[in-house]
Amino acid sequence: MGEEEEEEETTVKVSSNQEEEAWNLRKQTQIVELSERLMSGDLKTQIEAARDIRKLVRKSSAKTRTKLAAAGVIQPLIFMLLSPNFDARHASLLALLNLAVRNERYLVSLSLSLTLFLFSFVMLFISVFH
Repeated sequence: MGEEEEEEETTVKVSSNQEEEAWNLRKQTQIVELSERLMSGDLKTQIEAARDIRKLVRKSSAKTRTKLAAAGVIQPLIFMLLSPNFDARHASLLALLNLAVRNERYLVSLSLSLTLFLFSFVMLFISVFH
């Protein structure tokens, strides 16, 4: 292999690594923005964020799903399930289901979170009406 070919191959590898780092940074920025919109936005913004999360995870790896969970999107999505607004419930349910696909560890965590949440809700309901 000639010196020019080696230099070209090195340049391609460096360029590829830079592209991958830039893509990862864009993805992380998108995750943070979605998390912020979901946690601090009004209901319409939260619904849009839930829909965007669903779209993002449909095309993403388990690593992206894990990053979304770490960014704190699970709890707000679970709370949205109790909204009187049908669109909020629908968007959050679909986002949660898409987050759980192909990620057994997350699915177990989601199941536990939902169980604890529903148990708390039932206990609150019983204490209010008892």
